[in-house]
Amino acid sequence: MADKDHKDAADDSAAPAAPARKSPVMMVAIVAAVMVLEAVAIFAVVSMTGGGAKQAAAHGIEHDGHDDSNEFVELPLVNDRFQNMQTGKTWIWNAEIVLRVKKKDETAVTAAVHAKSAEILEGISMIFSRAQLSQLKEPGRQTINRQITAFMNKLVGPGEDEQPRVDRVLFPKFVGFEAD
Repeated sequence: MADKDHKDAADDSAAPAAPARKSPVMMVAIVAAVMVLEAVAIFAVVSMTGGGAKQAAAHGIEHDGHDDSNEFVELPLVNDRFQNMQTGKTWIWNAEIVLRVKKKDETAVTAAVHAKSAEILEGISMIFSRAQLSQLKEPGRQTINRQITAFMNKLVGPGEDEQPRVDRVLFPKFVGFEAD
């Protein structure tokens, strides 16, 4: 039995030494230090290259406010139900229509919409009643959008720069259902 104990001790000493394991805490500390160094380097580069408003003021560039004339505003046009019978069945389209116009054209378009409200309602109703069901069901509503945009631009006329006043027609609500 003493020989066995001696043999086991000899086998243990003959076994190769296991490599020393690094602690996971040490590895996390190294990664954290590298990340902090990277953040400091990025901050230093951005600080050196971007002068911002101070540098613009030093060069004599002043900001006098932005030009509001090219910003867009939304004007509500119609919130109504429109009928379509092109398929032989009656479809009712519950639509809310909003115009997107440049801020500089807002007063002119608003005045035209109020002055010609009955004509606008009749024109849009005719566009809906003549449209094919597939056009009304288009995911992007391209056809109806294009037709109403052209109709409204014809009705309100071009702006001072001879550009169309209505930039886009928006449909916040556009739901169709079969009435039969």
